[in-house]
Amino acid sequence: MVAINSRTAIFGGTFDPIHRGHLHLLSEVIQRNLFKKIIVIPSGKPQLKLSPPQADSKSRLAMVKLAITELPIQVQEKIEVNTFELENNQNSYAIDTVAHLKSVSTDAFTWILGSDAALNLPKWHRFSELSQLVDFLVILRPGSTFTPISGANLTSLEIDALQLSSTEIRNTIFTGKEVTSAVPDLVLQYIKRNGLYASA
Repeated sequence: MVAINSRTAIFGGTFDPIHRGHLHLLSEVIQRNLFKKIIVIPSGKPQLKLSPPQADSKSRLAMVKLAITELPIQVQEKIEVNTFELENNQNSYAIDTVAHLKSVSTDAFTWILGSDAALNLPKWHRFSELSQLVDFLVILRPGSTFTPISGANLTSLEIDALQLSSTEIRNTIFTGKEVTSAVPDLVLQYIKRNGLYASA
């Protein structure tokens, strides 16, 4: 990765729901001055997920926006929420998202993803083409490593990532247990107010 802080990062995900682990990642990357900004993109119809998002697009977008307001202002200023995949109403492929971003910007892009997701990178739609358009920054879980992928420019970063999972959070909410430590306050209020994930 060259001239890192002149690049723009892309951080995509279903954010179903967004949690403190996501916010920790955004804060840590921004505080390291690795990029001039991070574009957060809630996915529309992710193809490598075993099941579609439980919360609808409107709710997931609302939760992302609420969560970001809980970050320090100097972090918020470097975050942009993009709704391309939600509005596209098609299957969500990273290469289409990157092509769209490149059509409206001259920036160089780096895609941020977790080490678990990085294992599936070769399965991403038209990956060989995608790897020519973006670099990748792999966020390592504590104690994890990543294997270089031929033809792709991958860099890794250890940020003491929080061990949180949206799936586990949804399951915890479903059972009626508290998730206060895992979910931003405003997001939790939204979940309860709208009865998401079968919450009371």
